[in-house]
Amino acid sequence: MNAWNQLLTAIDGALGFPNRLNSSVKKLKQTYDNNTNEHVIWLEYRVRVNPGDQFVRQPENRSDTLLDALTR
Repeated sequence: MNAWNQLLTAIDGALGFPNRLNSSVKKLKQTYDNNTNEHVIWLEYRVRVNPGDQFVRQPENRSDTLLDALTR
């Protein structure tokens, strides 16, 4: 499993769409912020949900799950 698949799995787990059919993540842009001396990376996360569900359930509050998954 490459790093992008691991990131996608971590985001899927953190956001937790129970009616998810598929999802994807891609890097849109990468720059460097001279003021803060940080690399800045814009990511796009897309999720396709089951069209039969009229009500989109709110993802559970799992804010620390993504960070835990990325630091393992």
